[in-house]
Amino acid sequence: MKLLIAVVHSEDASSTMDALNDRGISVTRFVSSGGFLQHKNVTLMSGIEEDRIEEVLGLIKENCRTRSEFMNPMPPLVEPGDFFVPYPVEVQVGGATVFIVNVDEFISEQMKRGQDMIPGLGTALNTGTVLVGATLGLTLGRVIPASLQQTIRVAVGLFVAVYGIQLTFKTRNPLILLGSVLIGVVIGEALRLDDGVQALGRWAERRTHRGGEPGRVSLAFVTTSLLFCVGPLTILGSFLDGTKGDITVLAIKSTLDGFSSIVFAATLGWGVLLSAVSVVV
Repeated sequence: MKLLIAVVHSEDASSTMDALNDRGISVTRFVSSGGFLQHKNVTLMSGIEEDRIEEVLGLIKENCRTRSEFMNPMPPLVEPGDFFVPYPVEVQVGGATVFIVNVDEFISEQMKRGQDMIPGLGTALNTGTVLVGATLGLTLGRVIPASLQQTIRVAVGLFVAVYGIQLTFKTRNPLILLGSVLIGVVIGEALRLDDGVQALGRWAERRTHRGGEPGRVSLAFVTTSLLFCVGPLTILGSFLDGTKGDITVLAIKSTLDGFSSIVFAATLGWGVLLSAVSVVV
């Protein structure tokens, strides 16, 4: 384990920290100042595994570019009656000064908490909120006004849009985002995933149909399964839950799915309960 201390320009600190955090590297930030120009800078400190030192140095080099700026020098002491005309001076700013120190012992309480958490806990939480929400929707569906149901849909949709935009802005390479979307579309069409979900819903409809409006169970199952299982929160949350035991993203998703299942169960019926199977799978 190494202790990495990097002194960077204040304008480069945020992008450097975002790049490190995206790679799962926690960083502590200190505001500092110094150098010939006495400019404000930022000192970043982090405990790094020895085999990741080159990766971290590459990220710092990528985000802390040296560049030129013009500055007015400080006026010198002059005799009475004299005057000083400042001329802009070109100086080099940016870059980074990095210190790498050996560490005898490194203890991370955050790492301990992550190791103590049970992988899959976020998925269980998500499944539970869907079941509880659907049960409440079936029980209280007639009591919940249609206007309130519509408001809940709008609020959930607005939050998902804002949260998605926030995650999109954190993407350092938009081509990766575009490529991921296109590859996902191609794989989904090639495997006919939508047809499979539709067929499963129709099978559940035939097994449980006892009269009433045909296709209602299938519609509820397919609609809510796609809503609960398709999207970046599902993929990212499941990945973080399985690899790090971090259920933060899935906890947000569980809250959204819980309220959504109340509304959909109130309008589409008990078929929403079947989508809990999709969430588990």
